[in-house]
Amino acid sequence: MPTNFVTPSAKQQERVCGRWVQSIQIKTRKEKIIHYGKTIFGTPIPFILSSLVILCFLSQPAFEIATWAGAFFTTIYIAFDRFGQNREFNFFRLGPDLFLFGVLITGFINAINNYSFTTMAPSLMDLSWVPLIYILTYSFELFPGLNRLYYLFVISGTAIASYCIWQHFSGLDPIFHQTLPIVPIKGLLYFKWNGVLNDTQVLGTLFAMLLPFPLAGFLLSEKRNHPVSKTILVIISLTLLLATIWTYQFSIWTSTLAGFFISFFFKGNKRLWLILITLTFLLITSFVFYGGPSQALSSLNEIESTRVEAQRTQINMLVHAWKNEANASWVGLGPRVREIVGFDPSVGNTYFFLLAEWGAIGATFYLFFILSSLLLTYRTLHEVPSTHYWHRVILAGGLASQVAFHVAGLYWLTMNGRHLILLLALILSSIFYLSEHYGRGLVPDDQSL
Repeated sequence: MPTNFVTPSAKQQERVCGRWVQSIQIKTRKEKIIHYGKTIFGTPIPFILSSLVILCFLSQPAFEIATWAGAFFTTIYIAFDRFGQNREFNFFRLGPDLFLFGVLITGFINAINNYSFTTMAPSLMDLSWVPLIYILTYSFELFPGLNRLYYLFVISGTAIASYCIWQHFSGLDPIFHQTLPIVPIKGLLYFKWNGVLNDTQVLGTLFAMLLPFPLAGFLLSEKRNHPVSKTILVIISLTLLLATIWTYQFSIWTSTLAGFFISFFFKGNKRLWLILITLTFLLITSFVFYGGPSQALSSLNEIESTRVEAQRTQINMLVHAWKNEANASWVGLGPRVREIVGFDPSVGNTYFFLLAEWGAIGATFYLFFILSSLLLTYRTLHEVPSTHYWHRVILAGGLASQVAFHVAGLYWLTMNGRHLILLLALILSSIFYLSEHYGRGLVPDDQSL
């Protein structure tokens, strides 16, 4: 006699969408085994997805383990689903598939051309973000709940930013028990925070990628939104902005400014208010803590000139190797590019590095992937009705967040920080998921995905 069952995906669909998903009937032993397999591997996936946006600020190893655990469970769930009669999932294209495929093939060819496994394996791992984008997108399709994910993302990021601001004044590091360096401004006893990741550059870039989301929430808010919620969004934005300022790194300042600049293109009636609030806040901060903006900038200019010179030297080395190595102009050097004497990912340039590693073909595919993703996000944003506030916030914030990541790549090798590329994959996956559903037809509300 057939028995009624409900899959983990169906439970999550009902929990998020608020609509009843009919239970299925299982008549054979094979179907029962498939259902229990889907239950074992599918039940943890919503919790893993929620943990990702918290762990990305806390621990790089834990974030990476959770990301790949979620990807593995989703892959097994889909595999079980393909063998069953009551299928819940159908594959779909994301948009920039051709360019992603080109990046994957080019990188794979470069990796297998190296006979040393010690260099080939890391090179293949550097490409893992490409299939990860697909798997995470399909995870959202099976286990929706984007709004909750981004709530946790903003809340956890703001909490860590507040911790970094406390470190800036206290100079204490209760996690790593080390002495924090004093900021490079003469006469001031402030400290360069290192956060929970013990990496100011990575965590500062994370803040720059997170900042556009509360900004978009404020800019796209309507009169019906409660004033308290608008005030909270402003406070969150200023907290993240302050944390990025106190990195004392022009690369993070520039990527943050790029996110701000893109935010002003959002269709909202709060742009003038945002400009006034931000300028007032920056002026008050500069005079209260530094006695004026000129004193702070003059000290940092010396450090920046040293960094620019080091970056110029490294770019010249990459270009020289790309031009003079046999066949490197088209297919690149592969993992050997990291063996160049004096290579330093903290002062490099992502795009010249990819040109040297993947050649003109791979770098072109990657640049077209960037452009295609940005255009797809922008187009989907204009397809979302004005009543779907949160989906518009996710898309608008995601657009500016992508720009912040890519601008940061002008100053250092962001592709080398797996933390950031995995977070970018997560953000892009949510955008492709939204784009797919709005491309299919009407989405009932901004809580249904």
